[in-house]
Amino acid sequence: MEMHQQPQPIKPWGVLLATCLICYLVLASLILWVGRGTFGAFMLGLAFAVYVGLPSFFIALAGFVAGKLLNKQQWLGYARKGMAVSGFIVALVIPLWGSSEVARHDVRQAQAFCEALAPVLDAQKASAGAYPANLAKLMPPKGLPWLFKDDSFYFSDGLMFKFSVPDEAGLMGGWEYTSSNRTWQHWD
Repeated sequence: MEMHQQPQPIKPWGVLLATCLICYLVLASLILWVGRGTFGAFMLGLAFAVYVGLPSFFIALAGFVAGKLLNKQQWLGYARKGMAVSGFIVALVIPLWGSSEVARHDVRQAQAFCEALAPVLDAQKASAGAYPANLAKLMPPKGLPWLFKDDSFYFSDGLMFKFSVPDEAGLMGGWEYTSSNRTWQHWD
């Protein structure tokens, strides 16, 4: 006679926590690598944590207190699940800090790229008598930093040149480097 094992019952807590963890990891990855510290992504993540996570946590906490006072076990179960879900939502502020670091890295990478082009531009001016109007012939084969989609970060009137690096962590603004002062200046 064969023995059949009964299937294990689904554990709701395990399913809930696994689902929350997977959703959290997906959202955190989107915040870090797609949002990359942009102002919009930062504000969206913060608003979601503050306007959805915190109120749902306090509602669940009120349900927990009411369940304790009224001795309603079902309310306690719902309240615990609500606090767990809202805890994951509130924890979305953690990747926001990381996304700010990614944004700073992107700016540093773009600035270093521009600073490496400055001596090449100076050599071009020394040989041709003027800075080039565009970077088409001077662009390295490996490509542009993340913040640059084309060579619009460069401007020259022949006598001077300027690099502009957007600061996507702010609502507006960025960094400018000119041939006249050779330092990065932040603008709003």
